[in-house]
Amino acid sequence: MKGGVAFRAFFVLYVGGLALWLVMGLAPSVVHEIPSLHDDLHARAGDALRAGAEVVVPFETDEWSRQDLIIRDGDDSPVFAGRTVEAGGAFRYRFTAPPPGSYDLTSSGDPELRGEIRFTADGPDRLRLRASGANVETVDGGRWVHVAQRLSGASHRVDPPGRVILETLFSVMNLGLGVLIVVRKPGDRAARLLALGMIGTAATFNHQSHSVLTWNLVGDLWALHELFHLGSGLAYMYAVVVFPDGRLVPAPRSGSSPLGVRLLYGVLTVVVAGTVLGGTFASHPGQGLFTVLFGVLIPVVGVAAQTWRLRRAPTAEARQQSQL
Repeated sequence: MKGGVAFRAFFVLYVGGLALWLVMGLAPSVVHEIPSLHDDLHARAGDALRAGAEVVVPFETDEWSRQDLIIRDGDDSPVFAGRTVEAGGAFRYRFTAPPPGSYDLTSSGDPELRGEIRFTADGPDRLRLRASGANVETVDGGRWVHVAQRLSGASHRVDPPGRVILETLFSVMNLGLGVLIVVRKPGDRAARLLALGMIGTAATFNHQSHSVLTWNLVGDLWALHELFHLGSGLAYMYAVVVFPDGRLVPAPRSGSSPLGVRLLYGVLTVVVAGTVLGGTFASHPGQGLFTVLFGVLIPVVGVAAQTWRLRRAPTAEARQQSQL
């Protein structure tokens, strides 16, 4: 009974966390499709400089040496490419601001760094910026100001609408099926594992949702993200092994110790964990590693386990379940 209560509490948090992840990942796409929302985020962040004036941009970072700051317009034409002048612990850029509008900000020394810099008729002449991962954000301002800046910046780097819609539908389907499985069979071990795995794929194969991670929308979530992928992958693997009776195979003979079987699965778990934890960074963006994990490794393990069960099934019903 206590185990059931603990699992239900964990499952609610698991589903809620994943749903929140999907919603946050979808937010940049929504901002991209609603220009007024994008402009409102910038207005709240207060991150615009005054157009036409001689402006100074101190850029604070521990990672840069002397390098160029590049500002490009919507046609990808540079409107400013200035060399740094180091003073007071920051790289300072002084230039005549271009006409009002939104511009891309990049660096010659860090091709992954991309940001948005805006110029308005009534902005200040000075704006302190810093690099935060692959984002550019203001030094001043609280947490929600930085979230607004990251969200508006990520809105310029979203997936095509068709892909976002298809992957969102796929995620919602897997999420719903996982919840339905637990509702229908709340005490079944195999059902629980399968539900955790299916819900995990709702995030694993949703590329747009990973904007939460890529652009640090709410902070550095890499460790939590890797543990999530590991947990959902292992849950899926063990679900196909223990189906339908919730027991590992091969089952130890009567009177023998199950130590050998446990060691076998312990080694398999370590291999999968090492593969996932060692490959998640390289596999994002893109899900090549997880295509192999969910599309090849887990089916191979499941076929092996169910073949063993099929050959030793004591009843016709058990054989039919393994054949599924």
